[in-house]
Amino acid sequence: MIFFSILIIVGFLFAIVGVWSRIPEKIPIHYGFSGEVNNYGNKSILIMLLAINITYASVLLSIKLQKSHLLSDNGEKSIKLYKNDRLMRIFIGLESALIMAIGKIKTILISQGKAENLGNYTVPLMLALIFFTLLFFYLRSRKIRNT
Repeated sequence: MIFFSILIIVGFLFAIVGVWSRIPEKIPIHYGFSGEVNNYGNKSILIMLLAINITYASVLLSIKLQKSHLLSDNGEKSIKLYKNDRLMRIFIGLESALIMAIGKIKTILISQGKAENLGNYTVPLMLALIFFTLLFFYLRSRKIRNT
């Protein structure tokens, strides 16, 4: 499941890059119960959806790492690795909640005419936040494994 999830995310990324210039600026962003479009938005929402998918994949990967740590019977090292992975998931969860809150606040401000868009750097900063968190905890896990 983890492999297929990551494959879907990578495929989504390549699909977006491949057709980005051909996607109109205004795209459907919400569908009613009957499947009819009932709201439109900017195509940049596709990038935010990708960020959400990357967050989901990172949680899946952390679950896989945790399972492998628990299965290896290294005593104290296994406990440290488990705690590191657990802390990483807590941080990813916090960051995901923060990202969603920022998105919702911006949506409210846009709907009230107090903002025009998410901002040029919002999505790249969100992606960087998650990426560096994953990198930090990955390097920390390697350090624990090598001690």
